[in-house]
Amino acid sequence: MIDRVRAIALPHLEAVAARLHIARHHTLLDDRLDGPAGVLRFRLVPRPAPFDEPAAVPGSVLELVAAKATVGARLWLDPVAEEPAEDVEIPASEFSEDWLDAVVVDFVARSLRES
Repeated sequence: MIDRVRAIALPHLEAVAARLHIARHHTLLDDRLDGPAGVLRFRLVPRPAPFDEPAAVPGSVLELVAAKATVGARLWLDPVAEEPAEDVEIPASEFSEDWLDAVVVDFVARSLRES
């Protein structure tokens, strides 16, 4: 399952990061799928306005969690929150590019709205 999540998610998140960099937002993609938690972490620090410096906050975080039978998505919009704003888990058989795209679009929209 880890290889499938990596094969689908990594190129998609890299493309999203490239588009966000064009808009001068900062992103960080951290692949820890081979670690004990099996997590792919995508951090977004939105630029508040076109010529402003990025906020001095850690930003929002999207985590994709790969388990044997499930794939989860956790969204942290508040960097100091102990619990994610949203925590979704689906059966591994339902993990697809379409599902991932919907999760990423929702994450980016909510992050930009909150900034």
